[in-house]
Amino acid sequence: MRVLAFARDAPALQDQLVRRVGQCVMTAATASCFDDLPSPETVRLGSMLRFFGDGLQTSKAIDPSLALAGGGAVRPRRVWRIPVMDGEFVCEDSVGMIKGVGGGNFLVLATSHAAALASCEAAVEAMRKVPNVIMPFPGGIVRSGSKVGAKYKGMMASTNDAYCPTLRGATKSALDASIGAVLEIVIDGLTAADISAAMRAGITAACAAGAAGGVHTITAGNYGGKLGKHHFRLHDLLATG
Repeated sequence: MRVLAFARDAPALQDQLVRRVGQCVMTAATASCFDDLPSPETVRLGSMLRFFGDGLQTSKAIDPSLALAGGGAVRPRRVWRIPVMDGEFVCEDSVGMIKGVGGGNFLVLATSHAAALASCEAAVEAMRKVPNVIMPFPGGIVRSGSKVGAKYKGMMASTNDAYCPTLRGATKSALDASIGAVLEIVIDGLTAADISAAMRAGITAACAAGAAGGVHTITAGNYGGKLGKHHFRLHDLLATG
């Protein structure tokens, strides 16, 4: 089984990877964990988990013929053998990391939940055919879109109240009376060009699915540049596609 893990920066990725492999892979009977990403940039994994061996762990160099080559560099590999009750947990010392781009998004505003969902499902199906991108949320669709900031201390984000139909009379709403549901699609990819290609495919498919009725508007979250340097403007994307 191959698993990709995503985080906002390298320290967060390492922290999450160590926690999740330690709790979910090392605990699984017969499991081992090896690197399969050829990249000169790495984060520590086995070199952190080894401490579970309480001083009884050992390390081993992997056959040089199995070294990972990427980015013009060849990376030698080492594993840690951590004693566990059914034998040893074998885990790579470090694993490859590649920088990517996150946060491409668009919103589908529809008269009903069924229409919004059908349009988004068509969009996700089209975008999954585009290489080098993922839609990181369950089924590729987000019901709980967020805005930056919140009234409660410590919260980095909170519900996007301007796009919540049930709050139309209680907040400054971006929705007119015909909108019954809003769903969001978020796209992450290796490059901004990859995300742009996926968004073009997704918006086109969403429009086609909504042509029979129910889909009112397609727009996007605008966070004032607070979530990074990459901006994906929908009109520009479609004009260049």
